Amino acid sequence: MKAARKIGVLVAAAVAAATMWSGGSARAATDTWGSIEPVSADSWTLWAGPECLALNGSDGYYNDHTRVIQWQCTGNDDQQWETQTVGSAGNYGRYVYQVVNKKSGKCLEPRYNLHSNGTLIDQITCVNITGVNGIYNAPAQAWTISYSGYGQQHQLAPFFDTAACLDVDSGLPYNGTKVQLWDCHGGDNQHFVGAPLDFLSS
Repeated sequence: MKAARKIGVLVAAAVAAATMWSGGSARAATDTWGSIEPVSADSWTLWAGPECLALNGSDGYYNDHTRVIQWQCTGNDDQQWETQTVGSAGNYGRYVYQVVNKKSGKCLEPRYNLHSNGTLIDQITCVNITGVNGIYNAPAQAWTISYSGYGQQHQLAPFFDTAACLDVDSGLPYNGTKVQLWDCHGGDNQHFVGAPLDFLSS
């Protein structure tokens, strides 16, 4: 991570703590479980697709730091997610979300709250981050979800570092492809669709 980004993340966190949150307890944003599908996999016409964000079963479905990978959609619970609104930061004009896996009940996070290119995405035990200063309890679980302007496509980014986006490695369409953070560039491998994202506010 570049020094400027690291400083920006810390400053944003400090400012946000002083202006957080409107809203009470966490609540489902879209009130539905569903798949989150990278748009990039659908662009490979020779691939059966669609692909979904899934838990890597070899890590153990219920463990902290189980990796999130791309896998052909099956409808299994490890591929089902729900977005939960945990508040809003008026200073930034956007909502704060946790993204929860149905099978494990754990939350999506960049591993160890790192934001450098290539940081693995995994799951961690969900923590209550509502209320004043609540985000300090688990800042890695706080996401912003932004409408991309195309259909129902959205981008996901850590709340305190919106220059880094949820990213499918190289946009590959294969089972087991790594899901990571990468500098936002607007590519299809950083755009996602699915019921948990529909109609969300950024």
